[in-house]
Amino acid sequence: MRIEDLTDAELALRPHRIRGPVADFLLSRGAITSGRAIAYSPNDPAAHRDFARLRAMQVVRSTTDGRCWFDLRTYYTIQNDRERMRAMIAVPVAIIAAFVATLFYRG
Repeated sequence: MRIEDLTDAELALRPHRIRGPVADFLLSRGAITSGRAIAYSPNDPAAHRDFARLRAMQVVRSTTDGRCWFDLRTYYTIQNDRERMRAMIAVPVAIIAAFVATLFYRG
């Protein structure tokens, strides 16, 4: 099933393999919609870098009163785009590698 077709409740119940201090904090507290946003401030340099990166990618969003939430739909859309790009690169590389391997075959 596509992520776009899931309701917020169904999306919340899915297991997520998202790593990082910010994702761990927000997901463990259920902050996955603007209505369930929570106050968050990074407390160490690694969390601050992760927070800035996720904010730049618009995965972590803020409400007007400064509370934050983790946008799972945006995160999974970005992940799907990355996987497609990797596949588009991996297939031609595999074909070229197979061609080069046949050049060295002595049979």
